[in-house]
Amino acid sequence: MSTSLYRDPHASIGERVENLLALMTLDEKLAQLGCLWSTAFVSTGTLNVNTIIEKMPHGIGQVTRIGASTGLHPEESAAFMNAIQQVAVERTRLGIPVIVH
Repeated sequence: MSTSLYRDPHASIGERVENLLALMTLDEKLAQLGCLWSTAFVSTGTLNVNTIIEKMPHGIGQVTRIGASTGLHPEESAAFMNAIQQVAVERTRLGIPVIVH
């Protein structure tokens, strides 16, 4: 079974899920059960990529309170979440996207 099968859009959902779960460590599985407030990624008043990496070394299941806790307008909120999503997809081992709540 290929290690990148979970990324193959032509593979069945079942195959992709089975492959991803087989590849995930216990820490990565546990991280998917977690949730962080969006403000957890802010350091010195701004979104900080190093803080994102530090707070979710194994990924994270969801990030919440993007608009309500930040006071950002819709376009700013989207940019804020996109930055968090980019770290999840590009800087974690398996690149599992974050669910936005």
